[in-house]
Amino acid sequence: MRRALASIVLAVLATGALLIPVVAERAGGGDDAPEPSVIDGYAADFRVREDGTLIATERLRVDLPSGRRGIFRFWDTRAQEEAPRRAPEDIEVVQDGGPAVVDLSWQSGRRYRVARVGEEDRFLAPGLHTYDISYRVPDVLLPTGDGRSEFHWDLVPSGWRMPIRGGELRVELPAAPEGVVECWIGGRPGCDLAGADTDVLTIRVPPLAPNTPVTVRSTLPVEPPEVAIAPWSRSLDPVLGSSVLGVVLLAGLGLLTFAVGWRQAGATVEHPPGAPLTYAPPDGIGPAQGHYVVAEKVGDHAFVATLLHLAERGAVRLEQRDARSWRVEHADDEAAWADLDEVGAAVASELGVGRPGGSFDADGSVQAGQTLNAVASTVGARAAAWARREHLVVARPRETWPVLGTVGAVIAVGVLVVWNPFGFSLTALPFAAYAVGAVGALRTGTGTRRTEAGRDLWARVAGFVRILSTESAESRFDFAADRDLYAAYVPWAVAFDCAEAWRRQYEVAVGAPPPDPVWMGSAAWAGASASSFTDALASFDSAVGSSISAYQATQSSSSSGGGGGGGGGGGGGGGSW
Repeated sequence: MRRALASIVLAVLATGALLIPVVAERAGGGDDAPEPSVIDGYAADFRVREDGTLIATERLRVDLPSGRRGIFRFWDTRAQEEAPRRAPEDIEVVQDGGPAVVDLSWQSGRRYRVARVGEEDRFLAPGLHTYDISYRVPDVLLPTGDGRSEFHWDLVPSGWRMPIRGGELRVELPAAPEGVVECWIGGRPGCDLAGADTDVLTIRVPPLAPNTPVTVRSTLPVEPPEVAIAPWSRSLDPVLGSSVLGVVLLAGLGLLTFAVGWRQAGATVEHPPGAPLTYAPPDGIGPAQGHYVVAEKVGDHAFVATLLHLAERGAVRLEQRDARSWRVEHADDEAAWADLDEVGAAVASELGVGRPGGSFDADGSVQAGQTLNAVASTVGARAAAWARREHLVVARPRETWPVLGTVGAVIAVGVLVVWNPFGFSLTALPFAAYAVGAVGALRTGTGTRRTEAGRDLWARVAGFVRILSTESAESRFDFAADRDLYAAYVPWAVAFDCAEAWRRQYEVAVGAPPPDPVWMGSAAWAGASASSFTDALASFDSAVGSSISAYQATQSSSSSGGGGGGGGGGGGGGGSW
C-alpha cells in the first residue's frame, strides 16, 4: 500500500513537472523597451509552391542609431492554431551586400527560431543598413475540406518592434485564387492590393506602427498536400509536441519503463513472516535491537527505550530531580551488567553511567543535550552493526540499482523539462514513468536482506509486539499473578510506540492504573507534579528531548548566517540589438 501510494504521489508530481513548459510560456513576458531603430523600407517576395513550401526573401533597409550591432529576426513556429508546426529552414542573411555573421538559436522550448545578425564586439556605423533574409517554410497550404487549399499568412509578422515607413510585398501563388482575396493591416481589412485575380499578388505597405502585421488569405484551386496536424491545442505543444506518432511512441515507452521500475522495486520488498503470539521478548536483546530486526531501523524512541530497558534490568536507576530534570545513575548490580545486551551497554558507557558511581543529568542544558544527541545518534548504527555481525541481516547490493535508477531518472526529468532541448517535455515521460514505478525502492531496508535466523527473530519480536499493542482476549496477561509484568515490558512498548495500548491492557485487566515500577525512582517523583507512571514516562521523555532540542537549537543558529497578426501563419518579427 505504501509503495502504491508513493508511486501515486510521484506520478502527480511528475505530471506537474511535465506541464512546467506550458506554465512558463504563459507566464513569460515580452521586452517592452522602446526600439530606437526604424525599418526605412520593407520589400519581400514570397513564392508558394504546389507542395506547400514557401520560399521567401525579405529585404530590409534599417536605419540604425549609434550603439547597435545589428538586427534579429524570429519566427513563431506555432503562430497558427490549426496548422502543423512550421520551422523556417535554410536561413541565409546578406548584410550590406556581403556575408553576415548570423547566430541561429531556439527559444521558449523551440517555439521560436531566432536569427541574430551582427557581431557581439562590433558596433555598426549609424545610418542605413540593408539586410537580405532568405528562408523556406514547409506546409503553408492547408486543406479547406472541399479539395482546395488555403493560404493564410502574415506577410509582415506582428513581432517587428521597429516601425516600418513603407514597402512592397509580392506573393507568387501556384494558381490564381478563387473568390475574394482577403487582406488585413493590423487585423483590420483593407490593403492596397493588386493582382487579386491572378497568381501574383502585390501589396503596397503603408507606414506601420511597431507590432503591426500585414496578413493575406486566399483559397486556391490546388489539391492540398498531406500535412500532419496534431489533434490537441497548440498551447499544449510545449508538452506534447506536434506529432501524434511521437506521443504514442513515448507513451508506449513510458509504460515499458514503468513496468521495469515497478518490477525492480518489487524485487526489493521483503515480505514479513508470520507473527505468532509471543508472550515475552526474545532473550539477549534490547528493544532497540528488536525494533531494528523488525523494521531495519531503530525508530524515534530507541534511545529513551534503551535507557528504560537499562533501568528495568537493574543496571541503572532513574530519578526525577525536579519537574524538568532527571538523573541516570549507575546501579551496583553486577549480575545485571553481566547480562546486558551490547547496545544497552554501549549507551550506558557513552553516557558515563557504565562505571560505579557514574551519573548523568538530563536537565535541559545545552551541555547535556550535546551528550544525549551524540549518544542517541549512535543507537541505530550499533543495532545495525550487531545485526550484521550476528548474521541476521546481509547486504544485497543489487537491490540498490532501482534506487540509483530512480535518482538518475528524476535528475533526467528535471534536465529535460527545464532545458527542454527537443521543444516538448514529453520526452521526459519514459524517465518519469520509471521513477514512478521504482520509487517504492526508496525505503529503509533496500539493499539488505534478513537471513533465516533474522526472519525467525523478526517473527518472534513481531509476535511479541502484537501482544503489547492488541487489546484482545487472546493477548490478555495475568497481571494479578505477576504485578511486575507490566513494567518489565514498558521499554518495548515505548520502542514500538504502543505504550498507551499496553497501559490500557493493564487497566482493562486489573481495573486500576498501572503500578509504579521501582526502577523509575518512584520515591523521587511521587510528590512531584507527575501523578502516575504514565506521567513519569512523559516527563522523562520530555527531559531527554528538551536537552537534545536545546543543543540542536545552538547548532541551527550557528549555521544560519549567511506573434502572429490577423491569425495567419508566418508569425514572428524582430528588432535591433
